Amino acid sequence: MNIKQRPGTPFAGTLTYIDHEYSIDFIHSEPDQYLDRTPDGVACVAINTLQIEVGLPRYEALHVWGYFPKISWTTAALPIPRSTPGVVQFVGSTFQRSIAYGVSDEDSWRREFDPRSGWIRVAPEGASAEHLTEIADGVLIGAADGQLSSIWMRPLFA
Repeated sequence: MNIKQRPGTPFAGTLTYIDHEYSIDFIHSEPDQYLDRTPDGVACVAINTLQIEVGLPRYEALHVWGYFPKISWTTAALPIPRSTPGVVQFVGSTFQRSIAYGVSDEDSWRREFDPRSGWIRVAPEGASAEHLTEIADGVLIGAADGQLSSIWMRPLFA
């Protein structure tokens, strides 16, 4: 999926992994900021059952959530990601309210967890160098050649 990254303010909130639900969720600390960016509702970009929530009508990535069981993660030594705060906008696609759109080759996306740093990286196998944008507290979106290339998450574990 094509994306455009630009400077901006990431959403303030808490990304949490909820062990007994096998899920990840984002709770906004400033609900008005969320409402301002979703006047026409939301859609999602799905990588299997992990969702990137997308605000309409601007197609901006807001945060992540979804069923995301630890059993699907592999342990890896991940580099500490370097990112810039900003906004990620999906371009060249049309989204409809309440619909989830899957990425191509979603089954090739690996889920890697570094227990030392707490970072999780979801990316296609063999992903290349990328530029990371922090869209929300604990949530980074990667782009390579204008394409969605990864999701980095650092949740609290509950």
